[in-house]
Amino acid sequence: TTLQSPDQIHKLLQSLEQTYQLPSRDIRLSNLHLLLHSYEFDIIFITESWLNGDLSDSLLLSGSSYYILRKDRYDGYGGVLVFIQNSLKVVNNELTTDFLQLECIILDVMFSYRSMYRFVCVYNPPALANDISHTTLL
Repeated sequence: TTLQSPDQIHKLLQSLEQTYQLPSRDIRLSNLHLLLHSYEFDIIFITESWLNGDLSDSLLLSGSSYYILRKDRYDGYGGVLVFIQNSLKVVNNELTTDFLQLECIILDVMFSYRSMYRFVCVYNPPALANDISHTTLL
């Protein structure tokens, strides 16, 4: 199946969002694979990925033209996930040890010879919403 319209993409993304929020944490890989194979997005950001080490990068990628940066939470909740086209030049900026618990990926992407942009994918869990140290950093 190939996605043909923005409305179909929107419905697929809503389906993925609803799937990620299921208590069973049952990610619908077929929907994710459809998204990865139907359109040539340069970068896809996902928060609340609900992943841990149980799902490998290769299972998530399913032969797509992306590679993955991910920050899983040990308990399988929260987390962030970034799919990046293999053709892009990317620098993953590691957080200092003071902020390793933060669910965050910071990357610099070079789109052309003189065009570099910084992207940040972060999930701030509700339990930390009032934590001054995290809020100040964000």
